[in-house]
Amino acid sequence: MTMSTSLLNTSIELKREFGDDQTVYYKLILGTDDETRVVITDQHIENLLTDLPNFLSTVIQSQVLIENISAKEESK
Repeated sequence: MTMSTSLLNTSIELKREFGDDQTVYYKLILGTDDETRVVITDQHIENLLTDLPNFLSTVIQSQVLIENISAKEESK
């Protein structure tokens, strides 16, 4: 039997919003937890999509690091 452990379970949301002057901007939200959620805003969706791999990498690395530290603390 193969064993697996979930290291990260998160969400990705992309919103289009309008500023006070009706300027369109995009908001990319990674994560569900208020403390670790990453929110990136840009007027150009292409910028968000181009940088998405870097954002995801940062979220994954920070979440897995937190998970590993918590697991070590619990095993003491």
